[in-house]
Amino acid sequence: MRRIWLIKLPGWLRYLIAEREAMGRRGRKKMEREFDEQIVINKYLQAIEEILNRPESSPSG
Repeated sequence: MRRIWLIKLPGWLRYLIAEREAMGRRGRKKMEREFDEQIVINKYLQAIEEILNRPESSPSG
């Protein structure tokens, strides 16, 4: 049914819809690539390790 609806649209509007769909696919790939579960876990663990390995600051006074 969607295809029939797209055929009735002017060419420039079909292009805009196709570009929006392509942008969505690219966005999805970016999120999968940059926010993969293992990547997020590794960054989280790295942040914890950096906090735990900070030298303690001496109290001023």
